[in-house]
Amino acid sequence: MNIDLNLMRVLHAVYLERNVSRAATRLGLSQPRVSNALASLRLVLDDALFVRAPGGVLPTPLMRRLAPQLDRGLGALEDALVQRVDFDPLTSRRTFRVQMSDSAELLFATPLRQMLQRLAPGVSLHSVSRGAADISQALANGDVDFAVGRYRGNESILQRRLFDEHYVVISDASLGPLASVDQTALAALEYLVVGDYPDVAQLIADFGLENRIRLRTSSYLAVPAILPGSGLSVWVPYGIACLMRPLGPFVMHDPCQPPRRIPLAVYCHRLAPLDPGLAWMWERMVPAICYPENLP
Repeated sequence: MNIDLNLMRVLHAVYLERNVSRAATRLGLSQPRVSNALASLRLVLDDALFVRAPGGVLPTPLMRRLAPQLDRGLGALEDALVQRVDFDPLTSRRTFRVQMSDSAELLFATPLRQMLQRLAPGVSLHSVSRGAADISQALANGDVDFAVGRYRGNESILQRRLFDEHYVVISDASLGPLASVDQTALAALEYLVVGDYPDVAQLIADFGLENRIRLRTSSYLAVPAILPGSGLSVWVPYGIACLMRPLGPFVMHDPCQPPRRIPLAVYCHRLAPLDPGLAWMWERMVPAICYPENLP
């Protein structure tokens, strides 16, 4: 069903005004033009839409069902057009959607939110978790505005480097410090593995630790509750290890010397900077995110 957007605006105005003449004035149109638009919609939708009443018109049951959807749809379109042509961080009520894994969310959600509170107090941040494989498509479709972490891009994706992360091992404190952090010492430990991160899988394989895995969990948030008294160790990004230090009696080991660097970046679609709001956020994301050593 193809319906002219201008007809939808007429329908919405008549519903709000409950009067064809007032709707015409609201839209800056003549009354006959509004009446003709209603006649066209009645034919397309096979419904009267409005019936005469004292002082104007009343909506039919179908029109009452359509009205909330019409209001939301036109409102969303108007918001999108306003955001496209202008962005004032001090008055905007926009929401930015950012793809982040749970580890990236733990590290980056707070500094990003603090930046927005300071510079754009009405703007909201929505953290989205999706599969890493479809990040280019998600950015192209507008399902997310930005991604933060480590993803594979293509020629349609812009990226800005944040910093190089590396993995360390944190252990239940009851195990004590390792005399030397070498392959033999690591092979004597038993492991908790978080999620399904390719970098961790590669480290586990490189050190020959596949048969030392005793527990798997889906989120880093579970680690501080599981690790104390478990006799287990876990590979975590260094920034996550810094956040976990105050949460339990853990021992940190750095097995990779020199550290195996994992580049982290901010990503957006190449057309995103054409949107003033996305361009504003794109310029401020990297400065807002600090290196893990600077975390509280």
